[in-house]
Amino acid sequence: MLKSMNVKTIFVMSCLAFATILQAAESQKASTDPLLAMEAERFRLTEAGDVDAIEKMLDDELSYCHTTGRCESKAEYLANLRSGRTKYHKIEVVGSRVRHYGDLAILNGRITIDVEAGGQSVQGLKMSYTDVYRRVGNQWRMVAWHSSPLP
Repeated sequence: MLKSMNVKTIFVMSCLAFATILQAAESQKASTDPLLAMEAERFRLTEAGDVDAIEKMLDDELSYCHTTGRCESKAEYLANLRSGRTKYHKIEVVGSRVRHYGDLAILNGRITIDVEAGGQSVQGLKMSYTDVYRRVGNQWRMVAWHSSPLP
């Protein structure tokens, strides 16, 4: 009986170790996805207010929907950033993942932001988002953004 218990214990421990290794490998794969790096760079550029660099990452068909429900075209979104009506002071990624579907990719994540909009400052705004990129040639362009506030 003692031997069979040890075998069962070893089997269970092996299964748990294998599952942990697989999960770590999947996490490593996801964290090294170029689109996650691109998204992190877009957030950094947004904090820095580098609108010209952001513009190069956006598709001409962009639909950018804010947590307020207001949606903007690419031109409207860029004009808003350039005018200073909306300033993103801090964007912290809490978690994100990417799924690829050929020339489309969907990113889902959670972020916390410090933003100034319409003369009001909000710190620690938590939100979830969905971001869609499409590949044009060998370049990825953001084509849609939608965010929702979290409690």
